[in-house]
Amino acid sequence: MPGLSRGSGSSVMLGVTASPGREGDRVTDYRTPAPAPAPTPGRVAPARGLVALAAAMVVLGAGSVAALYVLFVRTHIGQRFDQAALLRIDTNPERTRDIVGVLSNLTIGVILAVLAVCMVVSLLRGRLAYAIAAAVLVAGANVTTQLLKHGLLTRPDLGYYTNNSLPSGHTTVAVSLALALLLVAPRFSRGVLVLAGSVAATVVGVGVVVTGWHRPSDVLASVGVCLAWAGMVSLWLLLRGSETPASAREPGGHPGLALAGAVVAVALAFGYGVRPDGTWPDLVVHGCTVSAIGLGTALCLALTSRVVPLDV
Repeated sequence: MPGLSRGSGSSVMLGVTASPGREGDRVTDYRTPAPAPAPTPGRVAPARGLVALAAAMVVLGAGSVAALYVLFVRTHIGQRFDQAALLRIDTNPERTRDIVGVLSNLTIGVILAVLAVCMVVSLLRGRLAYAIAAAVLVAGANVTTQLLKHGLLTRPDLGYYTNNSLPSGHTTVAVSLALALLLVAPRFSRGVLVLAGSVAATVVGVGVVVTGWHRPSDVLASVGVCLAWAGMVSLWLLLRGSETPASAREPGGHPGLALAGAVVAVALAFGYGVRPDGTWPDLVVHGCTVSAIGLGTALCLALTSRVVPLDV
């Protein structure tokens, strides 16, 4: 029988170990178990739903560009509607010049300045991957837009000019910069950025139509380009893992704020004189065009806000 030795206290000390291969001897150890090691902080695997949503953004963005090109550039009825919307979305010449002045400020210098802010914010927060994602998003979206507009896409002669202008470079700049800031900003500020970004991007989108620089399909195609690139960089961020548990993330993506921003932008344009002349054709074309631009930018920002890993 195993022997037990008693110490000076009342606790019982184990004094023997069961022999190897011997059956029937069972000794219970009443010592306090060692504490479990503290979990090592690491990356959290992405939720499958978010990965699927990011991939869907890529498909939706690229598919929307292709659909807009085929419908509004390659068909006679599409070119006719696009041209009609271009002619009807306008304001008086003096205010048009003011809008041109504002849009002319979207230069390479502005792009570099915003990217510098993104880099600084990301590095101060210890998020180098987010800085890389923001730079890739802006560069990729703008290079893609220029390649499509000036190299890959052509416009057939169907009676409404032959110079291809799809997608819009100015709108791509505005939307991609808004998305880049959304990527790198702390979680508590992203609702405000969704609202402000939706206002700014919609104003630029409507503005390039008012000035006659772009047709409405050009604007929507640029939003599609930005959506596809936002989906790609978000997919990369998700697959590399996040430091924030899924339970700590905001599930909504701020769709209400994105839509509110678009509504504010449309109201600002209306107040600035960008409004229908009162006839039914003008009202229909104006309403459909401006609403589509506002909803497109709102959807792009809301989806990006929803899918990007929300590290604190």
